[in-house]
Amino acid sequence: MKNKAHDLANYSFSKDEQLLFDTNVWLCLYPAPSETRSLPVGYSVALKPMLAAGVRLALDVIVMSEYLSSYCRLEFRG
Repeated sequence: MKNKAHDLANYSFSKDEQLLFDTNVWLCLYPAPSETRSLPVGYSVALKPMLAAGVRLALDVIVMSEYLSSYCRLEFRG
């Protein structure tokens, strides 16, 4: 199966889908409390229909490591 780019605002999610979010998407969904820059809202708006449709969210250990590293760096930068 070929990967395709889709418009997130108009995409119909289905139960059989499995998605792998990039670290940047996780940082938009769950930013560090001290993060003050304006973050895109498209991912947070799309998360609700994803979960309602029963989409399975995959999490890779490297993505999780990058997220935690970035989160800590943003939160505790001095």
